[in-house]
Amino acid sequence: MAKDSESELHPVTSAEGQAASGIPPADVLGTEPQQKAGPIYYDFLEKLIAEQDQRKDSLERRALAVITTSGTLVSLLFGLVSVLTKAEHFSLPRASHSYIAAALILFVSSAFLAIVTNAPILYRNIDPSDVDAVLKENWSEDRDFAEQIISTTRSVVFKTAQKVNEFKAWTLVAALVLQVGAAATLAVAVAEIIFVKGPK
Repeated sequence: MAKDSESELHPVTSAEGQAASGIPPADVLGTEPQQKAGPIYYDFLEKLIAEQDQRKDSLERRALAVITTSGTLVSLLFGLVSVLTKAEHFSLPRASHSYIAAALILFVSSAFLAIVTNAPILYRNIDPSDVDAVLKENWSEDRDFAEQIISTTRSVVFKTAQKVNEFKAWTLVAALVLQVGAAATLAVAVAEIIFVKGPK
C-alpha cells in the first residue's frame, strides 16, 4: 500500500520512467502534426486537368457528330436537287433556289466550324528540356519543393487547357446554330418545291 501511495504522489515524468512504466511519451499521446497544404493543391490541380481532358474529349466527339450530320444532309440536298432537275416537265421553283443555296452555305459553314473545334489545337505541354533541367538542378531538394514545382507547372497547363476548351465550346455552339439554321432553310426550300409548281 505504501508503494502505491508513493507512486500516486510522485507520477512518472521522465521519458525513461514513462518507457519503463509502459506509459507512452507525451508526444505520442498528443495530436498529430498538422498536414501541409501543398499536397492538397497538388491533388486538386491534377483533378482540374483531368476534368479539362474529359471536357476536350466531349467537345470533340460532339464536333464529329456535327460534321457527320452536315455531310449527310448536304449529300441528301444534292441528291434531291439532282433527282428533281432530271424529272421531265419539272424545274425547281425560282423561290427555292435561294433557300437551297443558303442551306448549302450554312451546312458547309457548320461543318467548317466543327472541324475547327476538332482541330488538334496545341495545348501547352511540358517541354522535355525543361523537365531535364529541373531534374538536374533540383534532384536533391525536399518533397515540398518538388510538389511546388509540379503544382506550378500543372497550374499553367490547366489555365491553357481551360482557355482552349472555352474556344472549342463557343465554336461548337456556333456550328450547332448554323446547322439548325441550315436545316430550317432546307425545310423551307422543300416546302417551296412541294407546294409551289415549277414552270413547265
